[in-house]
Amino acid sequence: MLKDKTIMITGAASGIGKAAASLFAERGASIVLADRDRQAGERFSTELVSRGYRSLYCEVDIASEDDVRAAVDKAVEHFGKLDGAFNNAGIGTVNRSVIELTNDEFTSVVDVNLRGTFFCMKWQARAMRQSGGGAIVNNASVMGVMGRANAAEYVSSKHGVVGLTRAASVEFPETNVRVNAVLPGVTITPMLDEFINSNSLEPLLIRHSMGRFGQPEDVAKAAGWLLSADASFINGVCLPVDGGYSAR
Repeated sequence: MLKDKTIMITGAASGIGKAAASLFAERGASIVLADRDRQAGERFSTELVSRGYRSLYCEVDIASEDDVRAAVDKAVEHFGKLDGAFNNAGIGTVNRSVIELTNDEFTSVVDVNLRGTFFCMKWQARAMRQSGGGAIVNNASVMGVMGRANAAEYVSSKHGVVGLTRAASVEFPETNVRVNAVLPGVTITPMLDEFINSNSLEPLLIRHSMGRFGQPEDVAKAAGWLLSADASFINGVCLPVDGGYSAR
């Protein structure tokens, strides 16, 4: 599905990003691992290469436009092109109500989840346009179309990612880049471990009509399909990958 494509994945050293990198590599893609955790990123890149796959690690804080631009340039220099991107990197809620949330807490989440995704899309799309086009998938979360108490900064940022996705998809005639998003429900990742420390998961499990939480591979497979030629007529879609959460 992704044979001979060069795909950049942000937040690639763990969780959904790591699952996506493994899956895309298995399907024939050259992988650009973008993550701010240098030790984990380099270790994972080495692992992929040892398995016979093509991989490049770039240390990136997506909240820095300079970091993002440098990573895209490095990817194109190394592999000769950029065909696709899965913008997966993000941070979770600080778990405060609107009346308790500080400006710094709100801004720190929006800077990564929303501004960071914007920076990625901007420079990725420019590189893809130069090589004839491509596809971008953003990881938005089911909270990009719903609300939840004590998560205003996270919900706002993910609603913004949905808006960015739809706006950029309409620019297809100019960019020749398809832009879609996945909307995961609760997924078993390190971010969930942080959430568990101060919350009960039972109310969230009940919302998933399939009776389980998502696995990173569930989201990776959906993103891989949206990046592939099999989804060549899919543009501007925000696809729930939530086990029925948003159907309740």
